[in-house]
Amino acid sequence: MTENSNAADTRPVVVGYDGSASAGRAVAWAAGEARQRGVRLDVVHAAQYAFVAGPLGTGPYPDAVFEKERQALLDAARELALETAPGLEVATHDVIAGPVTTLTERSKQAQLLVLGTRGPNELEALVLASTAYAVAAHAACPVVVVRGEHDRPLGPDRPVLVGVDGSEASMRAVRFAADVAARAGARLAVVAVYPEFFAPGWSDVAPHRDHLDDWSSDEAIRAEAQSVIVAAAQAARERHPDLAVDAETTHGRPALGLARAAHAAALLVVGSRGRGAFTGLVLGSVSHGLLHIAPCPVAVVR
Repeated sequence: MTENSNAADTRPVVVGYDGSASAGRAVAWAAGEARQRGVRLDVVHAAQYAFVAGPLGTGPYPDAVFEKERQALLDAARELALETAPGLEVATHDVIAGPVTTLTERSKQAQLLVLGTRGPNELEALVLASTAYAVAAHAACPVVVVRGEHDRPLGPDRPVLVGVDGSEASMRAVRFAADVAARAGARLAVVAVYPEFFAPGWSDVAPHRDHLDDWSSDEAIRAEAQSVIVAAAQAARERHPDLAVDAETTHGRPALGLARAAHAAALLVVGSRGRGAFTGLVLGSVSHGLLHIAPCPVAVVR
């Protein structure tokens, strides 16, 4: 059961595809997840061709000039999806529009949106990353950005990890992560990363310093972090009583701490917004950082 739907949810998994190797990994990941959910996979290629290098040089060209190229690209994506999930229902969509606008609009009718984020060169990587950040920030459904070892199979040895901070945003992430783990028969790892507020000089530069007044010691912060993971683990078990759930706290910068904790995970899940009682940090900055450094696919749950 998904965060905003029920067991009969038939909305598709949507994946953005531009022909890059990163997008190909995203298609393979999305196909596997669509098969787990029992729904259609929609492959979307969105691009604007007004001024590009064409057969007569660089300039404005009618869409028909690139029709065969676009169809060949989508055919390759369909083949890749079916290699990963034979028998899966796959629909392809060619849209002459900007990818951020197109994918954000598609997210309104999707239960999950999947993207790649790494290109073979710095320029392509920058374009893919900026698209992923923008879509993750505005999508109407959870977004998975496939990075790291995308082919890590979900299972007892490759858990789903979710970062929590006590906010409602992180609890939505817990529910999403628990659903994914339960479908795949994987373990769920609940992790809270608390910063060392009282390190020398920290209080002078800490964001949201108003939260510091609530604490008198690192011990109090650690105790709050422990209560947060206990509550999150309990919520996950109530949602899926047979789900194996682990919980742990660690300290440091949240994005770095979660990336370290996810070294053996198949998926890392975070909320897109939230300010937890013990971190005083906005989860949006954490999710943005993880799209740069996570060792595995990252799910951002709005």
